[in-house]
Amino acid sequence: MAGVRLGSAHVNIRANLKPLRKGLAMAKKVVTSAMRAIGSVLKKMYSLAKKAALAFVAMHTLATVAAIKQEAAEIELAQAMKFQGDYTKENFQAMKEYAAEIQSVTKYGDEAVLMLMRMAKTFGLSNKEAQDAAKAAIALYEGFGGGRGKPAIFLRYYIQTIRDAGSSLNTYIPTLMNAKTHTEKMVELNRALAAGWDA
Repeated sequence: MAGVRLGSAHVNIRANLKPLRKGLAMAKKVVTSAMRAIGSVLKKMYSLAKKAALAFVAMHTLATVAAIKQEAAEIELAQAMKFQGDYTKENFQAMKEYAAEIQSVTKYGDEAVLMLMRMAKTFGLSNKEAQDAAKAAIALYEGFGGGRGKPAIFLRYYIQTIRDAGSSLNTYIPTLMNAKTHTEKMVELNRALAAGWDA
């Protein structure tokens, strides 16, 4: 009898394990599927985190490069002012503030405006003339749809024109050719500058 009981217990246990095995197999499938989904989400999160980290590094790098350009432009302008003997902290600060004003109303960073003023200083212009020349170069460049080169080219053309030493702007401002006197030329130039600045 003992053997029968053991046998029937064995049969009952095996029979009762069948649904348990099915349940475990289904649970395994669900867990495996969930783990795959979690793995996929983690991969996407890792990819996004990696992209965010790269974007942060890129923004930091760009900010650093911009700061370096800004500092270099300031140093170069200060040197040009010192070379001409009109550097003071107040004059230098005024030039930086003017560049910031131009930046606030144009797409040009103040480092670009500082660079234009530095170039104007190397042509021998006063601080005020250098400010005017930087603004004029941007107005001419923008007013003529970019023309050739960069605003620095138009800076040189502007300086040649105000010194009555060149006719490069005649291509862009034909009315300059009709001007009989330097005063008439300046009137025509100022009209073009106003139109370019409003462009």
